[in-house]
Amino acid sequence: MGRRFVGCVLAVLAAAVLAGGTNVKSLKPVGEKPLAVQADEWDGTWLCDGEGVQIKVLNEEGGVLEAAITEYKKDRFATETHRVELRTTGQWTFANILDDDEPRGYLWVVFRRDGSRILSWEPDAERFKALVASGEVDGSVTKEGDVVLKGLTEAQIRNLLAGPGPVPLKWNDPMVWIRQGK
Repeated sequence: MGRRFVGCVLAVLAAAVLAGGTNVKSLKPVGEKPLAVQADEWDGTWLCDGEGVQIKVLNEEGGVLEAAITEYKKDRFATETHRVELRTTGQWTFANILDDDEPRGYLWVVFRRDGSRILSWEPDAERFKALVASGEVDGSVTKEGDVVLKGLTEAQIRNLLAGPGPVPLKWNDPMVWIRQGK
């Protein structure tokens, strides 16, 4: 599963822009509590980077969605689906998707929704590598360069995203999602 793909899946929550690169995973979903959502505000088709994604709310109170994208692969259409967990800590909102690729963990993004538009930002793997090396966050770096966090506490999230240091997100490269209809 490519990093950009996961970013799109997570932002609103699925896409198929496959690209290499390193990932930042967490052994636990990022965010302290589930984000309650309403199906009539989330269900439908969303576009990200020219890819259409179908979203269906599975659990409104638990903030659980299913995202599906259909691609033409190997002379036929194939649909890929992912379960997405929306969670919050303070003013920050996260989308998490369990990635079974080794190392297993949750890929995640920070996102902000404004009506029928969502902006999302991926974690910056290089900055997280430095945070792991300094001991600021508990985790490891695989030989492939992926960062695996043991989890982020509420205090760590607040410090990382609103603290004095540089925010470890790709602020200059947001993904934009537009809802196209139900």
